[in-house]
Amino acid sequence: MAYASKELIEHMARTTNRRGHTIGDMVLELQAARDYIDDPPPPPRDFHGDPDEYRELEVYAVQCSVQAIIAELERRKRLQYDLKTNPDNEIVQTLKERIPIADVVEWFTEVYYSNRDRLKFRCPLHSDSHPSGIIYAKEGRWHCFQCNEHGDIFDAVSKFGRTDFPHAVARLARHIGIDTKPLRRKPNTHKGGVPL
Repeated sequence: MAYASKELIEHMARTTNRRGHTIGDMVLELQAARDYIDDPPPPPRDFHGDPDEYRELEVYAVQCSVQAIIAELERRKRLQYDLKTNPDNEIVQTLKERIPIADVVEWFTEVYYSNRDRLKFRCPLHSDSHPSGIIYAKEGRWHCFQCNEHGDIFDAVSKFGRTDFPHAVARLARHIGIDTKPLRRKPNTHKGGVPL
């Protein structure tokens, strides 16, 4: 009787998408897997082959699933740690401090310098026959009174440039010559591999 190869079993376990599973579901899967490995059930009655080989492959498949679940739990733990100590927060703060909001809005539309603290612009998000957008320079914010969109420099790049937040950060960083990569640091760990 032909069985699935170990490579195929390992590949299937590794590529199973567990990102939608809750941590509780995965913990229950791990507990069930432990019980299965400790006491694998006999092959089904209609099985016609070597029962030892069947058990070996079944246990191997469960072990591969266990490794995949543990890898997903570790990925989530790293992600949670990275979100708490995200060095991009430093970059975001630097960009907010160094780039005037009027400069960013001016990348996408004309800015009318009628008043130093309150500037006007034609909103590029809709057809704007006369300036319906206001820039609050001191606060680093903008607002369009026609479409009710508003935000800071990141929102301006994201909305006017039709991109996402990471690309907005990268574009703004390039504008003032900041390289975002050196600020990305790995979490400090001690011998046990647990983040400090």
